[in-house]
Amino acid sequence: ENQGIKGKDDYSIDINENIRRTNLLLESTECILSGLGEENGEQRIFLCLSCIKRIENALDTAADCFVDECGVYDEAATLEEERVSSIRQVLSKVASMNPGISVVNPGLSDDNESAIHWALDSFQMELNELTNVCNEQEKELRLLQNLMQEQSDRSKLISAQEDTVFHELNALEINALNFSEESHFVSKGCATVMEEIQSMTDVKLTSIPFKVVAQSQSSGHYPTINNLRLAYRTNEKSGLTAEEINCAWAQVAQLVNSVCGLNNFNSPTIRLIPLSHPCAKLLTNTSGDQSVHNLGCDATPAPGCRSALPT
Repeated sequence: ENQGIKGKDDYSIDINENIRRTNLLLESTECILSGLGEENGEQRIFLCLSCIKRIENALDTAADCFVDECGVYDEAATLEEERVSSIRQVLSKVASMNPGISVVNPGLSDDNESAIHWALDSFQMELNELTNVCNEQEKELRLLQNLMQEQSDRSKLISAQEDTVFHELNALEINALNFSEESHFVSKGCATVMEEIQSMTDVKLTSIPFKVVAQSQSSGHYPTINNLRLAYRTNEKSGLTAEEINCAWAQVAQLVNSVCGLNNFNSPTIRLIPLSHPCAKLLTNTSGDQSVHNLGCDATPAPGCRSALPT
């Protein structure tokens, strides 16, 4: 009774072994059920209720295992079909990429292992080619990275030079603005100087009047030039000051220089300086002896100078 009866978890995944065990259980059951006993004149062996329950349970367990194994077999068959379909697709793609090579159809050939090995070899060749291509791409990538680094360094250098140029341009613009302002001031000053030169050009020295009036000394009147009294000493009673005397003699020196200039007279030994402080001066150079004479009333004569007027 116990031959071939096992639990559900004791069965192996191998479907052939499970089918063999199931057939053995059915044969054992058939032998037990076909026993002879005597009933109504017939020979028949009757089983007890517990044995029938055990046989029923064993049959139910075997049936459940058989159903589960059929499901596993269906799944395995489906996976095998998918694998064969994938291999067919791969082989067809390989054949399309290599028209000169004949491809074995794994669904029609009995020797599928050789086709699989051939596909694996093809895949390995493609992987090697892809590896070589990847190595070349890596070399190009490293070259491009080096070029990018050089370009980045050049860009930084150019940026630094641009900043320097911008600073210099800013300084140049500031200098140009300052130069423009100074040029405006200089142009304005030059215009003023030109106006003064034009005004001086319009003045003719020969037209400058020198009004000289000679009076008698006995009358107590002084000779005058342009209404300035010519004298050699001050007179407090008549209000004659040293400034008026010095100005009058400066006018006399200008008159003499004008007359000499008009007549192209130039003395190598005598020189008049009309506009000098505090009075006009007469410079003489005779026989290597140089001397300076004051023309006017100089209260404090300089060292080496003496008055050319009588005291």
